[in-house]
Amino acid sequence: MLVGVFLCPEGCIRAMSALLQTIKEICRHYQIKALEAPLDIAERLASGARIMDVAVIGQFKAGKSSFLNSFLGRELLPTGVIPLTSVITRIAYGERERAVATYSDGRAEEIPLAGLRDYVTETGNPDNRKNVLRVDLELPELDRFRGLRFVDTPGLGSLFRHTSEVTGQWAPELDVALVAVSADRPLSESEIQLIREAYKYSPRIVILLTKADLFEERQLREITDYVIRALEKDLGRSVPVYCYSIRSQTGLYRDRLTRDLFAPLMGDFDLELDRIVRHKIQALAASCRNYLELSLEISKKSDQERENLRGLIVSERLSVDYVRSELLLVTTSFWNRTWDAVYDRIRAHRAGLSASLTEAFRREFAAWTGNLYRLSRRYETWLEESLRVEIDRIVDREHSHFTGLLENARKHFALFCRSFRDRLNHRILATLGVEIKSEEWVSEIRELRRPDVRVSRASDFHLDMLWFLFPMAIFRGVFKASFAKQIPDEVDKNLYRVTADLTSLINKGIEELKDQTYHFITNELSTIEALLTRDSSRTRDIQAALDRIQRDESADEGEPRSETTGACGPMA
Repeated sequence: MLVGVFLCPEGCIRAMSALLQTIKEICRHYQIKALEAPLDIAERLASGARIMDVAVIGQFKAGKSSFLNSFLGRELLPTGVIPLTSVITRIAYGERERAVATYSDGRAEEIPLAGLRDYVTETGNPDNRKNVLRVDLELPELDRFRGLRFVDTPGLGSLFRHTSEVTGQWAPELDVALVAVSADRPLSESEIQLIREAYKYSPRIVILLTKADLFEERQLREITDYVIRALEKDLGRSVPVYCYSIRSQTGLYRDRLTRDLFAPLMGDFDLELDRIVRHKIQALAASCRNYLELSLEISKKSDQERENLRGLIVSERLSVDYVRSELLLVTTSFWNRTWDAVYDRIRAHRAGLSASLTEAFRREFAAWTGNLYRLSRRYETWLEESLRVEIDRIVDREHSHFTGLLENARKHFALFCRSFRDRLNHRILATLGVEIKSEEWVSEIRELRRPDVRVSRASDFHLDMLWFLFPMAIFRGVFKASFAKQIPDEVDKNLYRVTADLTSLINKGIEELKDQTYHFITNELSTIEALLTRDSSRTRDIQAALDRIQRDESADEGEPRSETTGACGPMA
């Protein structure tokens, strides 16, 4: 079924840029600081890399990973009967086959494709203890889909809460959404809510009815009709529905999806991507309008009414002082646990490190020559280099635990932001009858640098200067034993120093997260307080700003693109 034609000529692109500029100017003029972060994202997307993310989203056991394996013709993603996917996995064309894991602190490393399970599944990476942000797979055979990037997402509604949080945090990045719905339990309320949420970020939503082999053609048509009608009733729009099975008529379903969905996406790639970016900008415009409407409601109140509203909305519990003190308490609590958490991991390597270095020293010492001064300097250089290599290995081995301390703090601050935002929005709704569409808190975690390693002098300074009094033929064994005896002390000293360095780095990262949280919350409060303290005589100006953004939105509107409602069952 055709529902129209969409074209995005040069004039459309200009209108889109003009709308984005209008939003930016209004936010700056009316101090809508809460939209600063999403504005940055929209500007980045509007001028960023030309790649389209096709995300497969849905409930646990909807068959998302199985579908991608089948559609791409290769067993890439782990599948199973328990919730497996815990990390976003992106699959796209690349000149050579490789897998790259990116961690929450910004680090990236190439990993074996065969070991993907150890990074993206609950069994291989429980609770995402390795702090993997995402894994990117690059495959030469996906040249036919160049420009598209398929995204496997954690299942919503599984027992593992953090997997749903991962998908929710990533949602603003999606460009095309394939909502996997199992044909044997089609369209639950949570799935309808998921589709509703997806439309905030993309105009391209498709229902993928999986496990189609469980039903006959007539039954599939009935299920498809039910899904289409239910979504039309709830969303007021027609959503394409495609059936798929990994067990029966797979080639037919794959060809139909390629022909009806992916081929048109690639055929009009630039227009489609512009349309998607435009949709995101329009969503941002809606948020901007929302703040202006709140400002308009407030401006109509008398000075006394606005002061009363200010007292109700920005109460003591929501005050900046309260926020600052609460965040400091949270930060201090995490700081107090950092040293012990780091030292416990580092100390576990103490005995093994001392033993291995002592054994290595005895092997190396046999080849060293020279007087006491030269032996001492050689020993110090060797021990410092050896300690640096071994401590680097220890830090690498325990890296996920150290970044996990930052990730735990990030999750706590995210919860703090969510709780604060919910309280504030509840008061605004109760007081003014206007609902604020608040933005999500976006955080950044610093990458941990390498701690320093330093070694003390191997022998007393005066003995070094008197090296000619100690012929090595006689004293070599004595100094060998003396050097070996120093190794455990040097190990202890440097492990303690590494613990201190890592503790300092982690605590600085926690403090940065605290500052990001404080900045987000104070921006929200500043925006609301600026609206509450604005002169009521500016009602006309606010209305003019609303008219301007609505005018630019109208100029940016186009006809909907042609879409089909999809199809199930064999084709003639």
